[in-house]
Amino acid sequence: MKIWKRNWDDLKFAQRAANFIYKQKNHSIRGRDLQRSLSSRKKRIKIEDLERIQGYLGNFGINVKDKEGCRKTTTIYYVSRKSSKGRY
Repeated sequence: MKIWKRNWDDLKFAQRAANFIYKQKNHSIRGRDLQRSLSSRKKRIKIEDLERIQGYLGNFGINVKDKEGCRKTTTIYYVSRKSSKGRY
C-alpha cells in the first residue's frame, strides 16, 4: 500500500510540474527554477524529487536535457508537444 501511495504522489507531482512548465513563455525551464517554484514552506522540493519523476515527465511530453555550463551541468526541462494533458 505504501508503494502504491508513493507512486500516486509521484504521478500527481509530475502532473503539477508538467502544468507549470507548459505555462512558461518558451515552454522550458531550468531545474533549479522548477525546484524553487514548486517548493513551499511546508514541503521543500529536492533535486532527488525531480530526478525521481523524470520517467513520468516523458508521458506528459516533457524532455530533459543536460547542458554544460561554465561551472557545472544545468538540467533543462522542455516541451516536445502542445499540451500536458495529452491534447495536441
